[in-house]
Amino acid sequence: QGIIYIENDNDSLALMDLNKVIELDSTNIEAYGYRGNIYLNKDQYDLAEVDLKKAVELKPNDKHVQYTMGNYYLMKEMFNDAIAFYNKALATDPNFKIVLENRGIAYYNLGFYRQAAIDFDNAMKYNPQLVEKLKPLYIDAKLRAGI
Repeated sequence: QGIIYIENDNDSLALMDLNKVIELDSTNIEAYGYRGNIYLNKDQYDLAEVDLKKAVELKPNDKHVQYTMGNYYLMKEMFNDAIAFYNKALATDPNFKIVLENRGIAYYNLGFYRQAAIDFDNAMKYNPQLVEKLKPLYIDAKLRAGI
């Protein structure tokens, strides 16, 4: 039920439901992941970190958990940690292309422009809706990388 609330942008009811799920089943990684993501979107980083680390502990090879943990580190501007989790997600599932946009942003922020440009290019190929958003970063990364 919490997922339905999330899909309908009702985070308050989703949190209530997810809290109840975790109370009943403290090993439910999906509940920790969803709740952590809600906290992340609300900029409640301390709460997000606790839930996401619990989800990683419960299921370390889950690509969705790894991706969300990477997003946590990206938002905290801990770019090397973000890249490590994005790489884990891709190692778990090489076709999990949703990772490329944010990994490219992390690379870009670290000054690894060649890697950023490659990720931005592949992200835009995977999801053409990203072209408007990523094209300026892609062009700048290519210029800075000298390619």
